[in-house]
Amino acid sequence: MDAAPTSVLIFVLLSLLVVIAFSSGTEVAMLSVNRYRIRTRAASGERRARLLDRLLSTPDRWLGANLVILALASVAASTVATLLALRAEYRYALPAMMGALTVYGSRRDSWGTIPAP
Repeated sequence: MDAAPTSVLIFVLLSLLVVIAFSSGTEVAMLSVNRYRIRTRAASGERRARLLDRLLSTPDRWLGANLVILALASVAASTVATLLALRAEYRYALPAMMGALTVYGSRRDSWGTIPAP
């Protein structure tokens, strides 16, 4: 990774943050969906509702895969962020990057606690 240009590392970091956001959003959406509405729509023949109902009937499968993706992307993002912070040669770059990722991670976790309207 030392040979990778800084612009590539920034692009990789931003891409990983998008993966983390998408994975977290998917988890929250799947766990907060109105299952009765999905079952009603699936019973009426709606194709997307049948697929979603099938996914919701086996949460251990998709949730496990989602958490693995989330963990891998988080570790990779922290690694790339550390590399960028060390490249910056600014005395407080590493603590600042750690703080930024911690704030981003805590915001991500708090989204699941917001009640649905």
